[in-house]
Amino acid sequence: MRALKVPLILLLALILLSCASSFTKNAFDSLSISKETYSSTLSISGDLYKQGLMSEEQKNEAIKLGNAYKLVHNEAVSALLNYKMLKDQNSKDLYLQSAADVSARLANLLNYLRPIVIKKED
Repeated sequence: MRALKVPLILLLALILLSCASSFTKNAFDSLSISKETYSSTLSISGDLYKQGLMSEEQKNEAIKLGNAYKLVHNEAVSALLNYKMLKDQNSKDLYLQSAADVSARLANLLNYLRPIVIKKED
């Protein structure tokens, strides 16, 4: 029985380690996708502005919302790196809050631009 406990404990430890690393990998992947979405959105915004379909005020507001996104995105990356090093629940909670902020800021930017893009399509 004792001979089975050691491999079982090792197997459980490996499973837990893979879950922890998959959380970190998935978190980094999510932040990366968020950043790509942000970059694509800025590119589209620039095109709309160049085509005269976005006013100076709208462009400035999009930049303001984009800067707010970048700030929380960078905070989330730092929080995730901190979690990766410390592996404690407090660090994980800080990252999760930062990630929620990233999603909210990106949603703000996308929601702001949505009527401008829809207007262009009409």
